[in-house]
Order: sequence, then C-alpha cells, then structure tokens
Amino acid sequence: MDPNMKTEDERLEITHYRQTIEKLSQQLIQARQREEQALTQFSSLNNELITLQRQLSKTNVELVRSKAEAERANEAKSMFLATMSHEIRTPMNGILGMAELLADTLQTEEQKQSIAIIEESASLLLTIINDILDLSKIEAGHMQPEPETFEVRKLLNHSLRLLEPNASRKRNKLRGTVDESVGQFLTGDAGRIRQILINLAGNAIKFTDGGEVHIRIRLLQSSATFQTLRFEVTDTGVGIPEEHVNRVFEPFYQAHTQREDAQKSTGLGLSICKRLVEWMEGRIDVTSKVGTGSSFWFELQLAIPSEAEYRQEAAAALQTTGSGIGPAFTDEERSQPLLLVEDNAINRQVALLQLQKLGFVHIDTASNGEEALEARSRKDYSLVLMDSQMPVMDGLQATQLIREWENARRHPRSAIVALTASAMQSDRLRCLEAGMDDFLTKPIQLSKLQSVIRRWLPAGPPEPVSEHVLIPEVIQELNGLDEPGSPGVLAMLLGMYQEQTPSKLNQLEEKMRAGDLTAVQYIAHDLKSTSLSLGIDQFSKLIESIENQAKNGTVHLSGTIFKELWQAYDKACRELKALL
Repeated sequence: MDPNMKTEDERLEITHYRQTIEKLSQQLIQARQREEQALTQFSSLNNELITLQRQLSKTNVELVRSKAEAERANEAKSMFLATMSHEIRTPMNGILGMAELLADTLQTEEQKQSIAIIEESASLLLTIINDILDLSKIEAGHMQPEPETFEVRKLLNHSLRLLEPNASRKRNKLRGTVDESVGQFLTGDAGRIRQILINLAGNAIKFTDGGEVHIRIRLLQSSATFQTLRFEVTDTGVGIPEEHVNRVFEPFYQAHTQREDAQKSTGLGLSICKRLVEWMEGRIDVTSKVGTGSSFWFELQLAIPSEAEYRQEAAAALQTTGSGIGPAFTDEERSQPLLLVEDNAINRQVALLQLQKLGFVHIDTASNGEEALEARSRKDYSLVLMDSQMPVMDGLQATQLIREWENARRHPRSAIVALTASAMQSDRLRCLEAGMDDFLTKPIQLSKLQSVIRRWLPAGPPEPVSEHVLIPEVIQELNGLDEPGSPGVLAMLLGMYQEQTPSKLNQLEEKMRAGDLTAVQYIAHDLKSTSLSLGIDQFSKLIESIENQAKNGTVHLSGTIFKELWQAYDKACRELKALL
C-alpha cells in the first residue's frame, strides 16, 4: 500500500481539524472585531470624558471667577453703604446735637413740643439710614444685637407720638395699650422693636381712612428670667386679598397695586420687619380680610432685668429731666484737659457746646490728625475725642502715632475715644485695633457723651458694679448645649474654670503690685473673657474695672480690692455649683 495514500479516517480527521481551525479563526476574527469595537467605544467615551473634564475645569474657573466677582461686588456694596452712612450722618449729627442743646433753652410747652418733634423725626430719619445698613448686615451675617433695659410703656408712647401726625391726617383714631401683667422694665433690642412697631403701624395708618389703628402689647408667657410678649397692630382698613397675604413679607412685594399712585413705597418695610424678628429669634405673621382690616403681630422673648438693674433703671427714669443727662461732673473732673479732634466745623461746634454743657472748661480743638498729634506732644490730655475720618491724617493713623509717641517716652496714656459716623462693626473694630479705647457713633447724644467721658476720665468716679452674680441668659444657653448621656457642659466648664482662675488671680495681684500695666491688662482681659463665657457677672465687672485702669495707665491698689475679687469669685462658683 502506497504510504502517501491516506486512509479515509485520516482524511476525515484532517477535515475535522481544518474545520476546527477555520471555526477558531472565525472566532478569533470576531473577538478581534469586538475588541476593536470596544476599543473604539472606549476611545469615544474617553474623548467624551476628556471633553467633560475640560468643560468642568472651565466651569470651575468661571465659578471661581464669579465667586470672586460676587465677593468684590459685596465688598463694594459694603463700602458704599459705609461711605453713604458716614456722609448722611455728618449733617444729622448737627441737627440732632443742636436740637438737643436748644431743648434746654426753650420756655413754652409749644416750643418744647416742636423741638421734640424735630428730634424724633431726625431720629426716625436716622433709623431709615440704619435700615439700609441692616439689610446688608443681615445678608452678610454681621448684625450685632444691642440689648438694653427699657420701659415697655415708654417705648409704646414714643412710637405713638411719632405716628400721631400721620394718623390725624388720615382721620384715624390711634391708640395703644399694654397689659398690666407686662413688666415695667425688660431687656432687649429696644431700637429694633420700636423700628418694627413703627413700620407695622405706619402701614396700618397708610391703608386706613377714618378708622382705627390699635397697638397692643400683651403677655404670652412668663418665668423668673424672661417674658414672652406679643406685639399686635390691628387696623380697620382696606385689608389684604387672600391670595396676597402669604406674600406680603417678600422683598419689594406690594399687595395694594391699585393704590400705587397714592401710596409710594419700596416694598421693603415688611421684609425688613420679618428679618429683624427672626434675627431676634421671634416670629411674625398676619391675618387679614378685605374690607375689614388687618392684624400684624410678632412675638419676642425678652429678659427680665435683675433687681439691681431694675433699681438702676428706675432711678435713672426718675432723674431724667430736660436733656436726660445724669448727675453732673465734680469740679475736679470738669477741670481735666480735653482734646477735641474733628474736621467738620459744624460737628466740632456741636461737640464743643456739648462738652461745655457738661461743664468742661479746658477744651482744646484740632481739625485733623496731624494737629492732634502735635497738640498731644505738647500737652497731656486726660481724654481725646478723635474723629476717625479726616483729611491730612485720619484718626486711626493719628492714634497709632500717639500710642507710639507715648510708649517711646514711657508717657502716661491718654484715653482716646473715636467719634465715628460709620455704623459697620468692622469700622469699630479698626478703631480699637488702632489703639483707641472706645467709640461714639454719630449723631452723638449728650447722655451717651457724658457716659463715655465718665467711663474713661481718670478722675471720674468708678461706675457702679452690678450686684448681680450670674447672667441667667448665658447659663440657660450653656445648659441648652447638654447632650443626653454626656457630662453637663456647665459642670465641665466650671471645673476647668476653678482649676485655672486662682493662679491667674495670684498672677494679677503680683503684676498689679509690680506696676506691670501691660501684664495686668492682658491677665485682666483673659479673666474677664473666661468669666463672661460662664455667665459670671459681678466678678467680671470688677476685673473689667482693673483692665480699664491699666488701659488708662494707672492701677489703684486699694486695701480691699483683692479681698473683693476673691469674695466675688467664691460667690460665683458657689452659685454655679448650686445650679448643677
């Protein structure tokens, strides 16, 4: 048999192998095609991803640029508001200052009522200026509370006096009532509360003709430390359509478009009211019916002052006559040399008259910071009243140079108080950082001028220290931080406070006896800050008086000061422990 001749089985096997090889080749080709398709799809997706990444990068760059532009625009807006506030407050200072001084020279009741209306109207205009700043502060989160102890009924009466002329022109009966259960004195931001009341009642008068507008203040809840009040403004006016009621607090929204020609407004008033109420942690709402009238109300929790604060406010209320200033300065105090630095001639004259009204006779003046620096280098002044914005050299730069001059010569430190028309908190901080001790915001009221002079005049009597040991609101806030199952925040902080404070008190005594005023000021400030964070009042006030003395360049070492400090510290710790 020919070896080259293949058997049938071999041919079949070879055929099978060929078919298998062809099949595998086909599968390899298909796999390769699928791989190429996948690679193509991956490449396409990768290109899309790269494109998206580029777009995202571009978007991020645009967002960063937009954010920077928005921040610059916001900063420009803040600068504009601060500048406008300063420019408007300058003439307002002259109006209010001269009206206040003129009030004491008038004889007839008619004259006194006329000047009172001028003062109240100017104050209201100042409030409108502040409203513009309020919007910016609220949006930026820079709104600062200004709590004070005030008479609720007096606040209502002042509001009614401002509203009465407009109510009479609209032939409306305006009345106000306060429930007997509402306390005489409460603590809160009285300026904001009056601002809201006047805005709500002003709107009620605007949309009521020949009807009635009633402001009522009533008690909702009371405890040993606070009262929750509801302030209601009810009218018998045109009312608000149902579809508009829920939108009246929106900015620029006006429900009464049909009265647009007769009643011009920006539509910002109610929006500001809502923001202010919510900022004070209250709530505001309205009910209304067309043809029947509206009732706007807001609720606020106000603190009840301590017994010592109550007595102080009651005494002040009884003493307030004429210009409303407190007890006069002594002959020794009035003989202290003062320096008044103010570039505006009208404001300088007003401040000079106010100082003379308070009895001061040795007053030098300067019209810019350069003149102030020269005057300070020639003479020691007990107090310098320094305008913050002036030509040639502003008050901030002048203060820095005065502090450098005093430090270089180890000279007694003059107290410097800024006179500023800027209401922004950042401007006030810059004054303190420049070396100023305090600030007065224009327009300057005589009573506030007297208070700040008494605070910083070296020969002046010390301010009365509150007998209130603890601040209830701070304690309540600390207790509100407790978490279930965790150690109490107040107990933990008190333990840390008791560990650190005795050694700091010993250091304070050592530095006071050594006359190291810089160290005394630093230690006192640290003690005051930590004490206030625990709601310790009386001890903080004692420490603050030492800090202020050190700032003024002298510390009075009485025989009882350290005994009083330790007693106040021990008493505060005992009362805090009793609350645990």
